[in-house]
Amino acid sequence: MSDIAAPRTIDVRPVHICAVALLLTLLLSPVSILTPAGTPGRIPYYVESAILGGLILRWILRGLRPAPVRPVLWIALGVAQGVLTGLWAVDENIFVTYGIRALHAALWTFAIYCSVEDREELIALLRALHAAGCIAALTGIAQWLLPSLQVDYVKENTQGAVGAALVWEDELGSGSIIRVTGTLAHPLGLALLLTCSLTWTPALLQAARSNFAKTLLLSSSAIQLIGIALTYSRMAAIAVGAAALLYVLRGGVRQPARALALMFCAGVACLPLMPATLVERLFDPTHLRESDSLQARMEMQIYGADIGMQHGFMGVGYGCYGVLYEATGKGRYVEQARWMRASAEYSAYDLGDIGAHNTYLEIWVEQGWFGLFLILGGIASLILGFVRRNRALPRGSLDRNLGLCAEAGLLALIASTIVIHMQEAPMPWIWLGLACAWLGLPRCIRAQT
Repeated sequence: MSDIAAPRTIDVRPVHICAVALLLTLLLSPVSILTPAGTPGRIPYYVESAILGGLILRWILRGLRPAPVRPVLWIALGVAQGVLTGLWAVDENIFVTYGIRALHAALWTFAIYCSVEDREELIALLRALHAAGCIAALTGIAQWLLPSLQVDYVKENTQGAVGAALVWEDELGSGSIIRVTGTLAHPLGLALLLTCSLTWTPALLQAARSNFAKTLLLSSSAIQLIGIALTYSRMAAIAVGAAALLYVLRGGVRQPARALALMFCAGVACLPLMPATLVERLFDPTHLRESDSLQARMEMQIYGADIGMQHGFMGVGYGCYGVLYEATGKGRYVEQARWMRASAEYSAYDLGDIGAHNTYLEIWVEQGWFGLFLILGGIASLILGFVRRNRALPRGSLDRNLGLCAEAGLLALIASTIVIHMQEAPMPWIWLGLACAWLGLPRCIRAQT
C-alpha cells in the first residue's frame, strides 16, 4: 500500500495575526475609501481591539516573555498615568469617549512588541506596513486624479464624522487644491503613515532576497513619495529629508559624501516635478508669513501654552484639551471649532477632537508635568537604546541597518509630533511597537533558549 502524504499544515503565528490587524486598521477603517459603502462603522474597531487584546493577554499569560525593554515600560507608565487623569478630568464624558479611543490605539505598541519573536517576523511586519503605505498612497493618487472620490466616500460611510469631510462638492470646481487623504481620512494621517513606512526602506532593501523584490520595494517607495507630495504636507517632506540625512550621517552608507551629493542633486531635479503649491509652502517666505494655516497653529500654541501655565501641574484630563481651549481661546481655529459643533454636517464632532497641533503641548495640558516627563523619558530611553545597540552591532549587518532606520524614523516621528497631535492615531503607536520590537530581539532569543 502506498504511503499517503500528510496534509501540509499552515503555521499561523501571532505576528501573522498582528499583520492582519495592521492592514485592517490602515486600509479598512470606517472612514477609508476602500471600505464598502454601508459597512457598520464599529466592526473594524471591535475586530482590531479583540485581536490586539488577545495578543496582549497571551503575552501576560506567558509571564511577559519576552520581557519588556525599558521604552515599553516608560510607554506603559505614560498610558497608565493618562488613564488616571480621568479621576480629576474637567469633563468626564469627553475623557471617556476620547480616552477609550486613544487607549485603544496605544494597544498597538504592546501587541506588536509581544508578537515579534525574531528578526524575520519583524521584517514580515515591516513589509506589511510598507505594502499598506503603498496601497494608501495609490488610493491618494486616485483621489488626486478623481477628486470626487473623496466626496462620495465621506458622504456614505462617515455621516459627518470629524476629519473625514475635507472635500465638498462645491470645492471641486473652485480651484482649491485637493489634499489627498488616501485611506486615513486626513492628509496629515496619510503623510504620517508614509513617513513612518519610508524610513524602514533601506533595511527592507537589504533584506530583499531577489532583484524582483527590490524592484517592487523601490516602486512602492516611489509611489509613497508621490503620495506625500500630494498631501502638501510641509512637515512630512522635512521629516523624510531629515531622516534620510541622519541615516547617511550615522553610517547607513559606505560613502556618505557621495550619498549626500546624490541626495542634493535628486532633490534639485525633483523640484520641477513637485506640485507648485508644495514648493511654495516649503520655500516661499511670503507664504510662510501669510499662511492662514500657520497663523491658526500659532494661535493654538499661544493659547495652549496659557492653558498649560494655568493647569499644567496636574493636567485637565486625557482628551480634555479642547474643553478649555474652546472656552478660553481666540482666533480662527476656535471659531471654526464652534461653527462645526453647531453644524449638522459635523454631527459626530465633539470637543475631544480639538487638538493642540503639538503633541507635547497637548500632553502637558492634559496629563500635567508628570505625564510629559514620562513621554519624554520614553523617547530618551529609545534614543539611548538605539545608540547602545547600534554601537555593538557590526557595520553593514542587517540588524544594524534596522537600528539606523529606527533612529531615522524616530527623528521623523519627533519632527511630526511637533506640529500635529496624534495620541489617538494608530500610526505612532505602531511605529513605537516596531522600534521596541527591534530593541527587544536579543531578549526574544534568550527567551527561546
